[in-house]
Amino acid sequence: MRYTNIVLTVVLISMVPGFEGRYAAPLAIAMGMSVWVAVTLSFFASLIPAAIIIVLGTKIIELLEFISRVKHLSFLAQWVLKVVKRAQTIVKSKYEALGYLGLAAFVAVPLPMTGVWTASIGASLLDLDKFKSFISISFGNLIAILITSGILTSITAIYR
Repeated sequence: MRYTNIVLTVVLISMVPGFEGRYAAPLAIAMGMSVWVAVTLSFFASLIPAAIIIVLGTKIIELLEFISRVKHLSFLAQWVLKVVKRAQTIVKSKYEALGYLGLAAFVAVPLPMTGVWTASIGASLLDLDKFKSFISISFGNLIAILITSGILTSITAIYR
């Protein structure tokens, strides 16, 4: 696979909910990209949706609520709203316990429903400070990427 294709793949996968940079970086490493390039690229690419969600989150929710009233689109919009409300509940409990540090720790754990997307949606719906939320989510994202990349690098070093 050409290097430009690997870069494009990593950037796009880094922006996918649930996969994000924490799994895109190990994939890039497995495809032959250097560890630090993979970490850097996946980190910055995965923050693109976070910035958009944090800034436009309430507008997106208003649009979803409007779409949920449209006859043929209501099922999908209602499902997305249900997921969004769940994200709000999850993030609220972490934020109430530890503040912005809790938000960072929430993202840092590389498990399903603990990533950049969930944290960004929750922070937006809770109307948390946009800048502090983005910094906390970025920090947690970097930790998650380093954890997953470190695990992959350690495993491959053992089996060489």
